[in-house]
Amino acid sequence: MKTPGENGWDVHYFQAPSGAALARIVSAALVSPEPKGAQGAIAGMHTLSIVARGPDELRTKLEQALGHIQNQQPICDPDGTYYQHEPWGKPALAFLYPGQGSQHVGMLGALKNALPGMREHLETLSSTWRDLIGIPVDDLVFSASDAAAEQRLGDSCHAQPCLGWASAALTNTLFDLGVTPSFLAGHDDGELVALWAAGAFDLASLIALSAARGRALADAHAAVPPTAAAAWRSALAAVPEDALGYFAPGQVWSSGSAQAYDGNPGQLRNELVEHLSQPVRWVELVEDLYAHGARIFLEVGPRRVLGSQVSEILGSRPHVVLFADPLSDPAAQHVAHLFAALASTGLGAIKFGDVGRNVVELRSSPSVAATRSMGATQANHHLETNSRLAETFFTNQTRALELLRD
Repeated sequence: MKTPGENGWDVHYFQAPSGAALARIVSAALVSPEPKGAQGAIAGMHTLSIVARGPDELRTKLEQALGHIQNQQPICDPDGTYYQHEPWGKPALAFLYPGQGSQHVGMLGALKNALPGMREHLETLSSTWRDLIGIPVDDLVFSASDAAAEQRLGDSCHAQPCLGWASAALTNTLFDLGVTPSFLAGHDDGELVALWAAGAFDLASLIALSAARGRALADAHAAVPPTAAAAWRSALAAVPEDALGYFAPGQVWSSGSAQAYDGNPGQLRNELVEHLSQPVRWVELVEDLYAHGARIFLEVGPRRVLGSQVSEILGSRPHVVLFADPLSDPAAQHVAHLFAALASTGLGAIKFGDVGRNVVELRSSPSVAATRSMGATQANHHLETNSRLAETFFTNQTRALELLRD
């Protein structure tokens, strides 16, 4: 699929059921007047994604990529070429949620005009946060950036609920666009967002718990004082039973135990109480995720701390680390590269679309956020349905390329 960009760079997708078939499609594209790939993204397919400025650059990148595809060599070129010779797909996707320390004034604000639905989710959730706990998260995050503003946001009372808000808005946006993980993990307080995303508790509980945890740790330093532990235990006890939900075992990893939660809401409170005083075992957690099949790690939150640590931990072992936060990169271009890289890993039915200068026009399915209380696995219905629709088109497109080649 070729998606035209108003600012001179375009995103092109080429797909096939095998590396050899993809090499044939790329070869056919190189001799055609206007290279075109398959429409849509199908789970498990070998996918070459290219971000290019004009046909000459596209042709050059196709020529360079062809040898990698024929030799089964992955490509992750930040200049705009992405290919994985093992299309891991959704079973290998892990969402990573940063904790306190990653917050900063203006965090994820650049995505408001670059990622469809992000602005709306930020605004909707900021009203909910303000109504339930009285914290103006949007004012704290998007105020003027100066030392005083950073200090206010860095207070645990503000940092943890603000991080929860920004990461939850980004999660809803990604879910609406068809990007859903098989694994979730969070560093320290980021784990609350991971549990919420899996359906362990509802949005109101996420808000209340992020605020309570921030208050409990506001005066804690090297060790968690007994008063903080007691306050946190009380906050967990206050979560209504009907706000808790069963979630898939082996879906959310605890950064305290470095193991997966069993999905039983009855044990969740006790595990979270213990987690408050446990050291974060991030290295062991990443190793265990990898052992269970995680290969694509997407940091869903501000900065790029966790993903960078994953790369250090896994070293040369096959994996891909991606970041939602554009930092200082042009936001729309960053989003184009992010979705191009996601497509190259074999993820299916992501809502790719036109990439413009200020906005990426991607059509969302009915809001997956509305099904959060049913758990993230329920939302995969959107992913599977769209994958079947895309597969029909891909079959027809492949037949057309075969005819052209013959």
